[in-house]
Order: sequence, then structure tokens, then C-alpha cells
Amino acid sequence: SIYLVDLPGFGYSANSHKDHEAMMGLLMDYLNLAKDLKCLFLVCDSQRELPEEELELIGTCFERNIKPVLVRTKIDKLNQSDLSKLRKKMKNIHELYPMLETVLVSNKSGKGLPELRKIVYSLIETVKNRLERIEEIS
Repeated sequence: SIYLVDLPGFGYSANSHKDHEAMMGLLMDYLNLAKDLKCLFLVCDSQRELPEEELELIGTCFERNIKPVLVRTKIDKLNQSDLSKLRKKMKNIHELYPMLETVLVSNKSGKGLPELRKIVYSLIETVKNRLERIEEIS
């Protein structure tokens, strides 16, 4: 089975620090309990900074053999200067986590969506192949 779990508002800036800490605790509990979790998409607005906790979450995923994918949304709202700054920040993140997949997307223009779909389809194929191998063994 494939499940997509959404944490709406996880990084939303209007959440209080206390709410954000509670949400982070729940997420860490989920990561510890979800033994079959293969991938975590961290979807966040490209106009906001990634807090330290979210960067640590990427590291936690790698430690637990969970593939993190950083999806930065609303790139169409960035001017060239801001897009350049975002790319520089992404480069810094990739220096920390060289295996991190990052997708810059715009729902408005469709930019990055084919790349994101490709990642999702690849995950689905991986699950299907595992299920087929299990059926062959049974």
C-alpha cells in the first residue's frame, strides 16, 4: 500500500512556536513508528526560510534511511534576484546533504511538476516491484 500523509500548516508562519514544537514532536514520533516509510516530501513555500528544525528533519530522514525530497513551491512569485538567492541557499543545503533531491515548482506555470511526478512514479514503481518479489517468494 502507498499512503500520502499531509501535515497541513506544518511550516506555516502564523503557528506559534509552541505549536510548531508540538508538531515537530509528532512528526518525529511518526518517523520513529513508521518503519516502512520510504520517502518524505518536505513541501514549503519558496518565499520563506527553512527553519533549523526542518533542516534537521532532512538529516533525520537520511539517518533513518528515508528519502527526503525538498519541494519549494510558488517559484513563479520570485523575481530573478530572489530566485538567485534561493538557488544559493539550496546550494548550501546540498553541501550539507549532497543526496537530497530538490524540486522547484510552480503550480501556476507547471515548472518542476514533471520532475516531481517522475519522483512519485519512481516511488510507486519501487513499491510495485517489492510487492511482485514478495508474491514470487510466497
